[in-house]
Formats: sequence, structure tokens, C-alpha cells
Amino acid sequence: MTAEQVLRGNRKIGNKVLILGGGLVGIELAEHLAAADHEIVVIELLDEVARDMEAITRKMTMIRLSKLPVTIHTSTRLVRMEGKNAVLEDVVEGRSETVEGFDTVVVAIGHAPHDPLSEGLRAAGVPVTIIGDAHQPGQIFDATQAGRRAVVELLDPAETTQ
Repeated sequence: MTAEQVLRGNRKIGNKVLILGGGLVGIELAEHLAAADHEIVVIELLDEVARDMEAITRKMTMIRLSKLPVTIHTSTRLVRMEGKNAVLEDVVEGRSETVEGFDTVVVAIGHAPHDPLSEGLRAAGVPVTIIGDAHQPGQIFDATQAGRRAVVELLDPAETTQ
């Protein structure tokens, strides 16, 4: 299943969860599920997790994760699933290991912008500025700053913003 399906509550989650992807969404999902008494294993192909998370938030999140039932494998890819077992490969050293007993596998990679409204609004003659995840998936800080700039430009198009 996808991270979005989990967060929307559309799917039942088992006790032991494998999360594919250790970016912002995967790490926040790991924290959320671990806090709800799920055992979590995160695998990330890159050499560190949460690279797309703001630095202070990342540090605080990693501290909280260290106190929860979360195991993180970096520089690791999923080779295959064998029933409830995951065969993982360390992409640096080339060694494989099997982690057993997963009830749920969640994909938390490859987010794309989602903008179902702007085309219809423009067709109706409404001025539109696309911000947030409709423009590009990211952090709420970036979305709120883009919203602020959009309002300033709407009220005074000649004003330059920071």
C-alpha cells in the first residue's frame, strides 16, 4: 500500500511494517506508526534518511525515533519479498540479509504534485497561483511562504517579495 492510504486510514496495518523510502514522508510515517505500537523497519536507498526534512526538525525526529521500535537501513534496497520476509541488499557492500515477519509493506517514495483544481478555476476566470503540494511536494514552511508571496502579489503585483 502507499503512505497516503495508510494516513487516510483506508487500509488495516499489521504489527510489523516495512516502509520503503526514508524521505520525509517515510520517516514521519515510521514515527506515527511506531507511536501507535507498530514495529517498523525503514529501508532507504540513499546513505541517510530524511534528507528532505528541515534540519532541526530532522534532528528532533531522529531523537524521537531512537526511542521507538524503529529500525532504519540506509544504502539498502529491497530485492524481493518471500512471503512475509524481505530480502534486503546493502548497495555499498553488496551483502544480503533477510528480515522476517512483515504484516504490511508501505511504499513511501516518488510523490508527485497533485493539482485537481487550478485548470477548472482558470477556465472559470479565477486567478490561480499554485502552491504547496499542488505545485511540488515539500514542507509546510515552503508552502506557507509561497502562499504569503501569492497574496502579496495578488494585492500589489508591483511589490517585490523576499
